[in-house]
Amino acid sequence: MRAFGHKCFSLAAWIFIAGGFFSLFLSGMATATEIEIRNIQVEGLYSIGEDELLYLLGLEKSVELSNVDLRRGIKRAFMKGIFEDISIETEEGKEGFLIVRVRERDFVKTIRVEGAISIEPSFIRKHLGLVAGDMLRYDLLESYEGNVREALRQAGYPDASVMINVKRTGRPHRMKLVVDVDEGRSVYIRQIHVLGRPSEEVLQHMRISENSVYNQFKLNEDIEKLTAFYRKKGYIDPVVGPYTFFDGTLYLNVDPGKKLIVEVKGNDSIGDKKLISGMPFYDARDIREDLIDEAVARMTTAYHARGYPYVQIATVMSGEDDTTFLNFFVYEGPKVRVKDVNIMGTTLSGENLERIMALKENSPYNPDLLDKDVRAIRDFYNSLGYIDASVSEPEVMVELSGANINISVKEGLQTVLANVNLQGVNSFSEEDVYSVIGLEKGAPYNEVDISDARRRIIGFYREQGFLSSEVEVERNFEVAGRADVTFKVKEGSKLHFGKTLVRGNASTKLRVIRRELEHEEGEPLNRARLHEGRQEIYKTGLFSEVDIDILDKYDSKADIIVDVKEGKAGT
Repeated sequence: MRAFGHKCFSLAAWIFIAGGFFSLFLSGMATATEIEIRNIQVEGLYSIGEDELLYLLGLEKSVELSNVDLRRGIKRAFMKGIFEDISIETEEGKEGFLIVRVRERDFVKTIRVEGAISIEPSFIRKHLGLVAGDMLRYDLLESYEGNVREALRQAGYPDASVMINVKRTGRPHRMKLVVDVDEGRSVYIRQIHVLGRPSEEVLQHMRISENSVYNQFKLNEDIEKLTAFYRKKGYIDPVVGPYTFFDGTLYLNVDPGKKLIVEVKGNDSIGDKKLISGMPFYDARDIREDLIDEAVARMTTAYHARGYPYVQIATVMSGEDDTTFLNFFVYEGPKVRVKDVNIMGTTLSGENLERIMALKENSPYNPDLLDKDVRAIRDFYNSLGYIDASVSEPEVMVELSGANINISVKEGLQTVLANVNLQGVNSFSEEDVYSVIGLEKGAPYNEVDISDARRRIIGFYREQGFLSSEVEVERNFEVAGRADVTFKVKEGSKLHFGKTLVRGNASTKLRVIRRELEHEEGEPLNRARLHEGRQEIYKTGLFSEVDIDILDKYDSKADIIVDVKEGKAGT
């Protein structure tokens, strides 16, 4: 048997192509040669079925293959993530007989913790750096041991020894890891010195205590708990730590920082809790003039929303030691409701215009909504073809009985669609594309409708595999009141679904995933179908994560990769 060797550095493996294939495939490089494959023998395969491997390699009976096809298939199979080596060989004198040999990678089946340890085995597994189901990297075993030693050192066992032994199981390429741990001596905290605050105030909120093991993981949890405690007490930026440990004594620095006490007076309509909860000081962890201004603005907005347009808020700040007192004095003013909304200069139904406004008769008068209503009226006119419509600033008169709002409109000339044209449509009939556009001549010119039509054209093309299609819109208003719209299409190239690679299904059968996918090889490539397939795979309840992506394009096709993370065993 003769073999041709080629080292594929990107795949970190050797690919062997035997003498028969060397002459047939490599001499012509990218040229295709029809090969009659009568029989394919697969050796060394365990984790997936032969059908899946041959599908990924692109090896089927009576197919045209080239050197490029073969390399692409081998690369695709390596992306499965379970192979260390792949060789494809044939023997002289045995025409049409193909041998595919694979060497699979080892994976972790179980992790067992043994030895002289008092700490929970789950702690060791957590810090190991790999979990059951991961590929086993033998070159990283020392690194995994180092991870555990470092975790034990931080947990209070500085002299711990760790040894990982790899043992075979009853299943090929599924290995058992035995983590042998000897904790060694423990380091204890004999004294705790708190700097900056009374010790009893701090220690009662800590799990770590004197005569306990110096466990930095628990200590860091205590620091987070203390920080939350001081924030709850009103300290805006407490700092707990750093800490040092020397000769059995733990030194912990605690600086609560400034304490902020906020008081609101004169607020009859809105409670203290609602007003204070919206203040930015605790998120910003500071007290500054700009933050005080922001707090006043948020309070003012809250009052405006309830119909208090004349609210006034004054602030007084004072300090005492490490405490800052911030007082807000509120003058709410009278509550005002909208009495009347009068829109002048319109030929449209007043009821329709008032329906789109936020300020309505008998609603609380909120001056912050005036600009929003002006924009809503202008957008409404634009949607009806009044592209030059202008809306005045509202005039508001407030009386005891309520607020009267007057708005003036200059409609201008209504513009209608005179012509809708297409350019650049080559792969479909223009009638098909026009049916997608959905615009009618004589209809009011509406920029939103134009944008929606453009998106529909792009969607139509991309459903048919033209993923790079683009559509530009050209507008012509040379004749007053008439608009000519031209959609200029750049179709791009059409793509089809190639092969689909599924990864991460250690326990779940491939057919369970494939039957949920919404696409077939050779169909026009459509991202929406990929999204639908992803949703269907999720619905099985077998996976905690599902990602689907498009791989490199070739010969007007693109392969699809489906990455799953199993949540429970498949069937």
